[in-house]
Amino acid sequence: TDKDDTQKYDKFTHTNQLEESFNIITWGRVAKEKNLIAAINTLLPLLRLYPNMKYIIAGDGPYRSVLQDRIAELNLERQVLLYGGYKPMELIKLASIAKIFLVTSYSEVLPTTPLEAMNYGLPVVAVDDLAYEYIVKDGINGYWRSIDKLGKAINDLYHNPDLLGHLSVAAYTSYSNYIERDYGLDYINLYTKMIEEKAKKTTR
Repeated sequence: TDKDDTQKYDKFTHTNQLEESFNIITWGRVAKEKNLIAAINTLLPLLRLYPNMKYIIAGDGPYRSVLQDRIAELNLERQVLLYGGYKPMELIKLASIAKIFLVTSYSEVLPTTPLEAMNYGLPVVAVDDLAYEYIVKDGINGYWRSIDKLGKAINDLYHNPDLLGHLSVAAYTSYSNYIERDYGLDYINLYTKMIEEKAKKTTR
């Protein structure tokens, strides 16, 4: 753990350097079902193209060593940063230097991390899983796209700071609206829809 703490210090105490980067962030449990290898692969062409782009993965879990191996294989240690576990104040700091929250997991039922990200004013770029349909409004507070189109969405935001700013404001507004209403009903409807979709696939 001492080594991890040292690595964390080396990567994240120099906030001025990180603030000058275009930071994409994901946080939560680091597990296979979170599809983080796909996230790295999706970002790979952009990371090669833009040296100032960073992908921060905050959180810990059983899949960390797999991610470390993939990052080393791609020689991306300077751009894909494994933060490890975090405290609330650390998350606030990380969110403040990020531009986009990326989510590629297909395993969520009641996803809370996208809402957390919107609370920090981060546009959410999410894979087109039904779990995010009621949270991410495509082109309004983020993008809800197939995984092969997430890179293009992020590239568009990289080149359009005004659009990024508009989506950021809309993301925070969306969070406020969700808090004010009983969005549990949305998830009941969503869960019903997911069951129906699964039943259709089973009967084909």
